[in-house]
Amino acid sequence: MRLRSTCVLVCLLCWPALGTAAFDPTDAFQIYVNLGVVHDNNLFRLPDANPQLFGVNPDNKSDTSFTKGVGLKFDKEISRQRLIADANLYETTFDKNDDLDYSGYDGRLAWLWRVGNDWNGEASYRKKKTLGGFADELLKAKDLIKYEYYL
Repeated sequence: MRLRSTCVLVCLLCWPALGTAAFDPTDAFQIYVNLGVVHDNNLFRLPDANPQLFGVNPDNKSDTSFTKGVGLKFDKEISRQRLIADANLYETTFDKNDDLDYSGYDGRLAWLWRVGNDWNGEASYRKKKTLGGFADELLKAKDLIKYEYYL
């Protein structure tokens, strides 16, 4: 009981300090954490037939995935120019199909430029690694897809 009372007292004393460290969406530099849970009743997009015909254990047809990640974002307007940098690292684990576990990333650098009132554009680069979907795959295999965009 004494430990519980001490914890409550510490939380009450720290409460005002939490308010001063609040998130401000107008900050140029931001750090964020992502947590997610997704349950899918038909992970491999199989027809209603027996999943074993497609090499899938019937118990593994549905699954729950857990994603945890961390990210950094920089968004700053300097005069009429805007600079953006966004990086996100994450790890996804599956409850039943642990052979599909993977680590991914998504990063973007962009310069939104403007000259005068009539000339503007964007120069950007994006790189991403993620797990591909199973809608077009007949094999139960991990398909990591890497994207790279230039604009």
